[in-house]
Amino acid sequence: MKRAWTAIGAGAVVVAMALVVWLAPTGYVLRAPGPAVDLLAGTSPLLVSSAGTTVPGADVLATSMDQTGQAERVSLPRVIDAYLQPNHDALPRDAVYPPGQDAAGAAAAHEQVVATSREAALVAGARLAGITVLERVRVAGVWQKGPAYQVLYVGDYILQIDETPMQAAADVPAYIQSSHKPGDQVVVTVLRGDLSQKVTIKLVGSSADGTVPTLGVTCDMGYWYTPRVDVMMSVDRGDPAQGLALALATYVLLYPGATTPGVVAAVGVVAPDGTVSDVAGITEHAASAWAAHATTLLIPAGNCAGLARTYPGMTIVPVHSVSEAVNVLSVTGAPLPHC
Repeated sequence: MKRAWTAIGAGAVVVAMALVVWLAPTGYVLRAPGPAVDLLAGTSPLLVSSAGTTVPGADVLATSMDQTGQAERVSLPRVIDAYLQPNHDALPRDAVYPPGQDAAGAAAAHEQVVATSREAALVAGARLAGITVLERVRVAGVWQKGPAYQVLYVGDYILQIDETPMQAAADVPAYIQSSHKPGDQVVVTVLRGDLSQKVTIKLVGSSADGTVPTLGVTCDMGYWYTPRVDVMMSVDRGDPAQGLALALATYVLLYPGATTPGVVAAVGVVAPDGTVSDVAGITEHAASAWAAHATTLLIPAGNCAGLARTYPGMTIVPVHSVSEAVNVLSVTGAPLPHC
């Protein structure tokens, strides 16, 4: 009898240990196809043209990929389920999120990457539509207790200081430090939206001894053009892989007579010069497009090899640039290159 109870106790321990292993967090991140959004639909949360342009009958889908967050822990059953399902992936956590990065750091890094990638995509689409895009000095940050607080704002463009043109971000501190001292006043010509205005700011000292003058802002280079297209969805829900779709939708909105041959989905990271780069999770993005009934999917040429299956009724076309993607939109009747 004693042996029986010993066996039962040992079995219970084994079962308990198995349950712990089965339900314990693993070091994996899961990926799955997400919903696709039509960027040219009247109710789209993503794009709106400042010119109020609409393109009836045109469809550009932005695909998406659902990915477990940096702070979310994934159990073994979910990992096994992802391996068994088509168009799903389970990846080592360190391959997706940098080791030691906390949730707040991951969110901040993601938002910065998405904001930068969106701007690049919109610029590429506008340039291809024939819109003149100018690079200008832009306010990237304002000291909360500095002299420019609530006078200059993030996103303002600094055109001139005291009638001296600012051509590069470094021109702002260089001009102020070479020509002024703390306590001096400068007149800054600012472009905010489509309106230019002059504001007067009294410089303060930024160094330990208070002798180095500053406006109390940090600057970078931004892009200005009009009319323009803006992304209305928050950056935390964005993905750099939506760049090609954003560029194409921008082109269709701004180029007179542009349209799409059927329902076109696109995925790819886009640079301001229109170059298209590979994305992670191409299988999930392709499945997202297919579920949304896309007839054509444009993907980075380098991602062709990563597609493990075909999608009936959807032609997958590799491209190297936004201009190449636009050429695909204009093709009628001729066969398209495909993966």
